[in-house]
Amino acid sequence: MSQPLLFAEIKNESEKLPPETPSSGPIFESGPGWGFYVKRWLKKYFLRVIVPTLVIIITLGVLTAKRGAEDGEKPAATDKIKIEVTRGDSRTLLARRALAEYLGAHPEELTKGQKIFIEDLLRRKLSTQKLTIGDIFEFSTADIETAIVQAKGLTQFQLNAWEEHAKRVRF
Repeated sequence: MSQPLLFAEIKNESEKLPPETPSSGPIFESGPGWGFYVKRWLKKYFLRVIVPTLVIIITLGVLTAKRGAEDGEKPAATDKIKIEVTRGDSRTLLARRALAEYLGAHPEELTKGQKIFIEDLLRRKLSTQKLTIGDIFEFSTADIETAIVQAKGLTQFQLNAWEEHAKRVRF
């Protein structure tokens, strides 16, 4: 009967020994990898986050493409204003007529000084070739719009100087 007690005591003594300690460094326990976490995130958020986001992105893409197609359908004639040279015209008068035609279609509130400034900018964009009666000059609406923006950005000093020039012009 004493034997089993000894065996039991030895077993208990081995359990009392401290576990072996690693030589150095941290202990990494095996666990799930990053694939597990990605899969879990996708299961949780796929229908709530990813699908609605994709629907919104695709809808915006379709609407943008449709708008681009509608913009492409506009006739090219609105991109340029064509002015024919008549007797007594100068480059300034051609620019003045182009501006008047543009302002007839797209009303803007401009002072006489601003109009003179715009005419001067447009005149400078014309080619230097000799004017011949019947020639047609084209003015880009983008150039006119840019000139209008620049005219509205004139300082008060600059505007006063252009207003002085405008006093001598009949519109």
